[in-house]
Amino acid sequence: MASSTMGELNRSYWNANADSVFKQEWVQALTRQITDYIQSHVDWIGVTPATAGAPVTMLDYACGNGVASMALAPYVTTIRGIDVSDSMVKAYNDGARMQGLPEQQMHAVQGDLMVPPEKIPKALKREDLYGFDIIVMSMALHHVEDPQLMTTSLVERLRDGGSILIIDWAPSASKEQETHHHHEHGGGRQQEVHSAKQTMSRSGFDEEEMVKILKQAGCSEADYVFHREHSKLPSKFGGEKQLFFARGKKYFKMADTNVLSKRMSKSVASMLPHIAATIAERTSKGPAKIDLGTAENWLLRPELLEICKDAIAQNLTAEEFSYPRGFGGDPKVLEALASFFNSYFYPSVPVQPDHVVVTPGVSSCLDTLLYNICDEGDSVLVPAPYWSGFDHHFHFRSSVTVIPVYTSTSHLSPTSSQSQRGHLTASLTSSLIPALTHAYSSNESPARIKALILTNPHNPLSLCYPPSVLRQCMSWCQKRGIHFVSDEMYALSEIAAQYGDMNEAVVPFVSALKVAGMKAEDLEGELLLPTEEMAEVDRSKVHVVWGMSKDFGSSGIRLGCIITQSNPALRTGIALLNSTTVSSLPSLFTATLLTSRRLPALLALNTARLTTAFSILRTHLQRWDVKFIPPTAGLYVFAKLGKNIKTQEGEDEMVRSLKREGVLVAGGKSFKVRIIEGKGWVRIVFSVPEEVLLEGLRRVERCLFAGSRVSSQKGGEEEEEVCGFERGCQRGRISDLGLQLKYDAALFMDSFGENLPTD
Repeated sequence: MASSTMGELNRSYWNANADSVFKQEWVQALTRQITDYIQSHVDWIGVTPATAGAPVTMLDYACGNGVASMALAPYVTTIRGIDVSDSMVKAYNDGARMQGLPEQQMHAVQGDLMVPPEKIPKALKREDLYGFDIIVMSMALHHVEDPQLMTTSLVERLRDGGSILIIDWAPSASKEQETHHHHEHGGGRQQEVHSAKQTMSRSGFDEEEMVKILKQAGCSEADYVFHREHSKLPSKFGGEKQLFFARGKKYFKMADTNVLSKRMSKSVASMLPHIAATIAERTSKGPAKIDLGTAENWLLRPELLEICKDAIAQNLTAEEFSYPRGFGGDPKVLEALASFFNSYFYPSVPVQPDHVVVTPGVSSCLDTLLYNICDEGDSVLVPAPYWSGFDHHFHFRSSVTVIPVYTSTSHLSPTSSQSQRGHLTASLTSSLIPALTHAYSSNESPARIKALILTNPHNPLSLCYPPSVLRQCMSWCQKRGIHFVSDEMYALSEIAAQYGDMNEAVVPFVSALKVAGMKAEDLEGELLLPTEEMAEVDRSKVHVVWGMSKDFGSSGIRLGCIITQSNPALRTGIALLNSTTVSSLPSLFTATLLTSRRLPALLALNTARLTTAFSILRTHLQRWDVKFIPPTAGLYVFAKLGKNIKTQEGEDEMVRSLKREGVLVAGGKSFKVRIIEGKGWVRIVFSVPEEVLLEGLRRVERCLFAGSRVSSQKGGEEEEEVCGFERGCQRGRISDLGLQLKYDAALFMDSFGENLPTD
């Protein structure tokens, strides 16, 4: 346990200097820096105006005269301060009264949390000094003998999910600066310089140390950001220093994992930080955020809602209240799915109802598939970039590890934007084959690699694999006796080709169900495998998964399925794990939708709306001069919003900045993007209501591209295109309107039992 010596030194020093310290110009300038930063980053800190909702409580530890408290006073309802110095406590309380803040709203007491527990006074054990929403320690951690113990003591006084904000100095860049310290507050006399230096334990904290301190103190996440401007200090104190702001979120308390099985306790323990961060985000008191990070399709919701209501009104019977019929799924939904795949996925071997097993979503599909084909500790290959959620979902129950497969692109420069795109998309070319071989052969236990899993169309690139690449992957897997799994959940989320002068070669979606029957001579594109290795595919190890969540915007109606055409034992195993997990209502809705005469027009309408939404986003990206990968199929665009960002730290800060502005995107780190592919990439979802997309893009522009303009030369004068993106929207709306009319006509015809027109 740390002694109280440092606390006593600080108490003595600050009692003597409390009246003079904040009168110095450089200290006043520093106060303004801290205040301005706090008030412009309240969302990131985790507070909102006190009038916005529930009470917000704050502790200002080492509160001084109340700089942090005054900065956050408009955003919290109750503030408590603690300081080792009696004189500082008096200055704090006097300042609060001068501002008209009553004692019940803002009040400080004298005390030191660094003394042994048995010596902590009763005044610091009051109930109102625990359970804070936010705790701030400003410019004081370097005055503490044990920063880890100090931070842990503060985090213990937070509510679960509460925030702690540490403001302090980053380490000086030079040894010369390290020999001075900024907290000489006594008029510059040498003796007082010596006294001030005695009150500090160090000159600053770097990011690695601060993040470690916060996480060991019980925080589920920790951020560390610099103030963009250096602080000006007198030359005898180093001349310049840089502030940092470190924020942590306290873990939500959960059940002791010791009561769980060894298998599950590992999974729960590994996910605690992520769960706590997610809960904290969802329960935060901040303003509503525009979510352009979650891949959900909102564009068909009005039509889907109508179909779902009709399905229940017309088809719901007493039978739906019983246990599900059939094995592997309700017979009606299995028949509907088989017919759907035969109509839209063009399988080389027709899909039969008994080839399909339904599950509560695609994630469950993959989970139960891996549980059947893998043992604990086995691995699967996944080409990068990929959605990093696979890492967690594959590990939860099946204890399967993902091996990222990075495709070599040594012929490309690592610097240019075009080359960065080449690095990102290389895994969709035949270059994937040697990359798979390298990942397989260099693994310590290649015999424990049980599958190759692709997402086609790709997440996050929204591009499709050429059939030649898919077919070679199947043969590559067959030679090694491993399974080929194609996740095709975005298969029908097509975006109409309209790239103009981008000169993009559009590769359309082709299902693995079709590719499995292709011969080498049927394939276009480069083939790296010898023809003799391209023999007939063993369909018992080729599997396709699909679900309702993306193509039909129904992520809350949990229904996915696996199609495996020559492996009855596997189908049985998956069916056993899912026999009662899919309820009657999702099956009823799915069967009704997939057998509806409206379906062709609905899919066309989906394409039109996705294309319109993309055109809105595309015009903004072009206006901002942002590089992006034009999508073929999907709900999002992968774009390099951070045009000049070259480090992971820069990308993380950009994503945080957007979050503070109230818009959420998924950074490239979430998809295993490496430095060679470039940093600053994000996935931007555009399949949201138009007004939501436009507001999200306004926030992005305000945060990253303030002042950007669209200009053109007209009549010798430069004019701003006030609503350039709206022209693209209007063009998109024309085709959208046409398909809406076709869809409405389909509804009319369907009511009379007529067939839809083929065009």
